[in-house]
Amino acid sequence: ASGMRSIVAGGYGSTASGDLSTVSGGSANTASGVNSIVSGGSFNYAGNSGSAVIGGHQNTASGFYSAVAGGEDNEAAGIRSFAAGRRAKANHDGAFVWADNTNSDFISTAPQQFLIRASGGVGVNKNNPASALDVNGTVTATAFAGDGSALSGIPDDQTLGLSGTTLSIEDGNSVDLSGIDTDTDDQTLNLSGTTLSIEDGNSVDLSTLPGDNLGSHIADQNINLNGNYLSGDGGNEGVLVYPDGNVRINSNSSDARLEIPSSGDGTTFLKFTHTSSWVFEQEGIHQLRLRNANTGNKRFFVDVSGSTIFRNEDGTQTAAEIDHNTGSILATNFVGAVNLNGNYLSGDGDNEGVFVDAAG
Repeated sequence: ASGMRSIVAGGYGSTASGDLSTVSGGSANTASGVNSIVSGGSFNYAGNSGSAVIGGHQNTASGFYSAVAGGEDNEAAGIRSFAAGRRAKANHDGAFVWADNTNSDFISTAPQQFLIRASGGVGVNKNNPASALDVNGTVTATAFAGDGSALSGIPDDQTLGLSGTTLSIEDGNSVDLSGIDTDTDDQTLNLSGTTLSIEDGNSVDLSTLPGDNLGSHIADQNINLNGNYLSGDGGNEGVLVYPDGNVRINSNSSDARLEIPSSGDGTTFLKFTHTSSWVFEQEGIHQLRLRNANTGNKRFFVDVSGSTIFRNEDGTQTAAEIDHNTGSILATNFVGAVNLNGNYLSGDGDNEGVFVDAAG
């Protein structure tokens, strides 16, 4: 104990060379700073004013008022720095470095740091941390840095509310939206060719979009409308419209404006759907008839012989027949006289013109 009022209280091979320094015990310890102390352990060094090494092995407290609490190969080199554990290095002023038993240096990088190396995790209010920092209790922070992608268990059931012009969030703050300019939705969209633009904004080219505008469309196949066809290939399905304007229904060859092919006797060509309407249809070969849509009674038909035939009300008898080959007219019964350009053929027994009675 060579320092003024210094003391080595016990142990072996220790030195108290600083004034008012103390080595309490242990072996090969040194207290060279003024008012420094080494409490015990071995090969420890307190080398600056007010420095202290509590114990352990090969620890150094070289900064003013620095301390090493214990452990091995620790160093408190900064002013008012602290080190403990294994190979903790508090090299900066005010640094606090606590290192676990890992056999590697754990070194401060800037002043005023509080560093903990704990490979088993740090627990606050719990003794079995499941992560690097495990807190049993409420954590309060004035700021959070990061995108939060690694956070889990965060409640997301807060509710936004709008009252008048005030937008608020549950358990949060609110903002006043009254200052937002509401007259900002009068911009105009414009389409010129394939360019779509917005007033006071940009434009986009729509020419690469699929589809067409059907303005000048040429179909390369038939159009199937739920089993009914609009045909463009010259086939005989559905309705076929040719470039010459002719329309064919279930036909692929005609020189008429409208062709409806027949499959045989009774084929209906044209029908008005009301029960009091008429139906045009084929009857036999090369015969066309007009009948009542409701009863089916024939009223008028043209046959293959070249005659036009008119039927009675119920369609059971021929009322009149015009033979286009001979130009004659046959009637089973004329009611009244026949006026032949002012000359009469009488059938009512009257005295005008020529009268032919039932006896001939």
